[in-house]
Amino acid sequence: MTWPRRTPADTTGDVARVLSKLADRGEIPQVIERLANSSAHFRPLILYTSSILEDGVLPVRPRELVILRLASGGECAYMLAEHEPAARALGISEEEISFALDGMNESPSSLSQAEMAALAFAGRTRSEEQRMRKSEFELLAAEWGAEAPIELLFVCSYWGGLMPSFIASLGIK
Repeated sequence: MTWPRRTPADTTGDVARVLSKLADRGEIPQVIERLANSSAHFRPLILYTSSILEDGVLPVRPRELVILRLASGGECAYMLAEHEPAARALGISEEEISFALDGMNESPSSLSQAEMAALAFAGRTRSEEQRMRKSEFELLAAEWGAEAPIELLFVCSYWGGLMPSFIASLGIK
């Protein structure tokens, strides 16, 4: 089954408004075009996504590094294609991107302890040990505020579970 890619022209209300706004920015991500087929769920999903991307306390740089780690671990080529350029646009180095993707190289000295903790937790979210360690929680809270550890849980759940599931189910490559 191929899900239709919706546009502002063939939708109404909040869906058309959001798609128009994204189109004005230059591109509507494929996953959004297809999720727009459910008008009842589209707006809450967009609000949730926006709250993570725009309203949170977690800085953009570690969030993008974490998304890369999750996309790599889940072998989600679509997410990598979306987020590798975003990471580069933020000034994240190739060495840092490479480390986020595979975690096998020596960690770049440019990564902070909090970024390393966030990446470590993200890497474990697909393993048996999904729990955030007390030391990670404390480090993230000290560096980015008390809400940061919880926000990281939302980021990991969204980009490590929900989005890859949507992408795979929608048949996006």
